[in-house]
Amino acid sequence: MSSPNDAQEPVFVRSNWGTSRYVLNANSPVGLFLIVVLLLVAGGGVYYFYASTRWSEGELHDAVYAVTDELDGAYDGSPDGLESGYGSGYEGRIERAIEATGEGPTHAVGLRVHEASDDRYEVSTAHTEDVYCMHVSRKDFLVSAEVTDGGC
Repeated sequence: MSSPNDAQEPVFVRSNWGTSRYVLNANSPVGLFLIVVLLLVAGGGVYYFYASTRWSEGELHDAVYAVTDELDGAYDGSPDGLESGYGSGYEGRIERAIEATGEGPTHAVGLRVHEASDDRYEVSTAHTEDVYCMHVSRKDFLVSAEVTDGGC
């Protein structure tokens, strides 16, 4: 039961910690409500930031398979079979294509693409245990791409 004095508690009071700042008053029902709401909003913001920087297994799966479908049958007319700036293989092309799918975190970090052997690339992230093996090759200016679950 509330006493008549509870309704008269101010929402803000001066801090007792040596400053003259105003703080929310936990003795006021409105002040306590605002404290709880602010804590929930702050917790939701922390969770959103955490989720927006980490890959999930489903996001990685969808992105890898979307890139495989995109690369398979694509025209690659560059003289050495690779667009400039990709080094000795398709690592950069695969990585940029995965990021371009829109799958995964909004602030993508932790994506790993490395050449496991000739024409085979392992795709994984720092946040998941899933690994995919992409077989990417080129014949007559056309790219052939296949993916399997698991390492190469």
